[in-house]
Amino acid sequence: MLKKLILCFGNFKHNTTFYFTEKDIINNNSVHKIIEIMPDLMKFYYPVKIETPKDCITILEQFLQPLDYSLSRVDKYICGDKYYFYQVSKKYNPRKIQPILIKAEKKNIVYNFQ
Repeated sequence: MLKKLILCFGNFKHNTTFYFTEKDIINNNSVHKIIEIMPDLMKFYYPVKIETPKDCITILEQFLQPLDYSLSRVDKYICGDKYYFYQVSKKYNPRKIQPILIKAEKKNIVYNFQ
């Protein structure tokens, strides 16, 4: 379901960081695409009206929260106009780092964390 939702924002590869702007949402007609998949979304998400690009961002953000992804926004000014740049990326979770066991001489054990 998440893959269908992400494809509404553009053609992105899975497990990668991707960027988009509010203008991309309008140009890709994301609002209409999300309305089309709303019957599938209602299995996971409460019914909501989708009328603006901001509504699309809210739905995407809610779907990303339980997964290991985050949505961040940066404001940029280009020629005096304000644009929002969004980034979807994997969350960094230091608890998920697994130690690598390396055997050294004299039966000492050394742990390396990568």
